[in-house]
Amino acid sequence: RAVDVAGHRMRAPDGAVGRVVAAFGRCRLLQQGHRLTSKSYLPVDLVPTAFDPGTALLRAVPAQMCGSGVRVWWDSEEDAGAWYRGVLQPPAARHRGVCGWFEVEYGTDGDQEEVFFGVRPDGSTLICREDGEVLEIGTDIQLPDGFARDALRALAETQCPETTAEGVGAAEGVGRGDPTACGGG
Repeated sequence: RAVDVAGHRMRAPDGAVGRVVAAFGRCRLLQQGHRLTSKSYLPVDLVPTAFDPGTALLRAVPAQMCGSGVRVWWDSEEDAGAWYRGVLQPPAARHRGVCGWFEVEYGTDGDQEEVFFGVRPDGSTLICREDGEVLEIGTDIQLPDGFARDALRALAETQCPETTAEGVGAAEGVGRGDPTACGGG
């Protein structure tokens, strides 16, 4: 039975991680930096990846950043890829009330995806898709001028905690703070 994993972010048995590119029954992984693995894999040997904010010391960006415009690069098998405009919205129900999660709503065709925005202790921003793919600022995502400054200001005004498993609890509760400050309510 064929397993359709093309386009999904997966982990191979050797630890390689990337989006699956299928070819002739085997798969290669498109890794960060848009490099293909030299090795190919059977689809059944690949496992899905996921992002857990509790594995990194971050401050989750609060819901005050809703409404911010972003541009996200999407690779395409048909062409070289393109930038798509999106707007940060409150997350879907499963992440509602959890700081850092936003739904990026793309105005072109109604598509959306959930993305986590966090700030590291050094002030740099970490942005990850639900499947764990890191979006590199400038290469994969473009943020409006002043986004980091505004996010840090919003952090100073909210109750969103650091997203450490020790400080917050189980993974399901990671990033929970005041629900009205974090997109819930």
